[in-house]
Amino acid sequence: MKKVVVLLVLAIAAVGCKQMAKEIKKTQKIKKAAKEVCDCKTVSVESEYRGSTSVTISLDRSDAEDREANADDIIINVKKAFPNLCNYDEVFVIYEGEDFDERFTYYSCDMNAE
Repeated sequence: MKKVVVLLVLAIAAVGCKQMAKEIKKTQKIKKAAKEVCDCKTVSVESEYRGSTSVTISLDRSDAEDREANADDIIINVKKAFPNLCNYDEVFVIYEGEDFDERFTYYSCDMNAE
């Protein structure tokens, strides 16, 4: 009986590690695609699966003149690198600044940002 419990725990741990590795790989792919087209110093990516699924792409110290157009370019490039982006309910592109943050929200594959 102990062996069955131990094997079950190991199997659950292995599946959890595999999911974590998959999540890290996905966020790295999104980060790389966003970094290619943003005029920014750093990019960070977070994803959530609680309730509605969402991806948050945060850009630090951006030099983009037209942030909305730049956010559209980021979404288009990320879609090319990560086609499953359309499976998310919301995608946030956040420009973080010293004085204020500016957020653009995309719903699924709708390119009309709010």
